[in-house]
Amino acid sequence: MMTPNTITITPQTASIINKSLAVLAIAAFAIAAVTIFPSFGPSTSANAAPIAVKADKQNVATADLVCSEQNWPNYNNSCLRRSESNTTVKQVRLVSTDKL
Repeated sequence: MMTPNTITITPQTASIINKSLAVLAIAAFAIAAVTIFPSFGPSTSANAAPIAVKADKQNVATADLVCSEQNWPNYNNSCLRRSESNTTVKQVRLVSTDKL
């Protein structure tokens, strides 16, 4: 049975430990240098792109009172499309988890 007093470190193990500690020390120094002295790190700039402004905005129609009081999925067909539009409203399939 090995006790802490009888553990020996071979020269190969000592070499691996020394190399690992050296790599760790170099990495810690590099991270500290970039953190403490930002001039060593990559330069960054916070330039925001200019905001495009559209001058010819379309008029936004407010929702009809009757349509704004309805809740999903119980919309009236007249609320699903504009009156000036000739598109048809397709029937959708309602899937519920009540019968699972």
